[in-house]
Amino acid sequence: MTHRALLMIRPEKPARDFVQALEAAFGKPLNAFYSPLIRIDPLPSDFSLKGITLLLFTSVNGVEHYARKYSNRDIPAFCVGKTTQKAAIAIGLQAKHANGTAKTLLDATLKACDPKTANVLYVSGAEVSFDLVSALHSAGIRASQAALYRQTALPLCAKAFALLSENPVIVPVFSANSAKMLLNTLKETRPTDLEVLCISPNVAKLFAGTIISKIHTAFEPSREGMINALGELM
Repeated sequence: MTHRALLMIRPEKPARDFVQALEAAFGKPLNAFYSPLIRIDPLPSDFSLKGITLLLFTSVNGVEHYARKYSNRDIPAFCVGKTTQKAAIAIGLQAKHANGTAKTLLDATLKACDPKTANVLYVSGAEVSFDLVSALHSAGIRASQAALYRQTALPLCAKAFALLSENPVIVPVFSANSAKMLLNTLKETRPTDLEVLCISPNVAKLFAGTIISKIHTAFEPSREGMINALGELM
């Protein structure tokens, strides 16, 4: 199998945490490069938690910004997956996870909430790939959104451009927004041999019909699913 370089386009801290988990799983160091396409910037918010009965999180970023903004740890939380749940528990929340997608998070929320008494707060970034609040409204559940951060696009660094033009590369893609930013960046280069590993089919379909023909999807939409899939691809 051709030796592939790993290009991480997530914000640097979660990218390095992920590579550390990969190296622990594989038992060897990896040829990893870092060129974040996203910077996480906080947004001002004066949203009150009064009357909120349930918190929803679809990212670790949401949990971290909630922790910086609010001291309340008494409201139960539903999280999209295990990694986000772990972060929520670490800050002192009672949290459950919904096995990895916004749709399963919606389903879990609908099962748990009484429309007569529920008041749900979705803690998120400014851009979301699935409108949980509108879906909850359609089911008769009170819900609102607190956008505590935004994702600012960054360019690929010169080293990443050189890597793509000269080497076989695989890029793990963890979100629809990351997929869009990667595709926008690739307008400026012609990769020699590029594969993407997507966390879900919804992310993978964004690459259909593009210059990237080698598109893989994780076995399950989770950190563990991405690690297991990379074990077969690298």
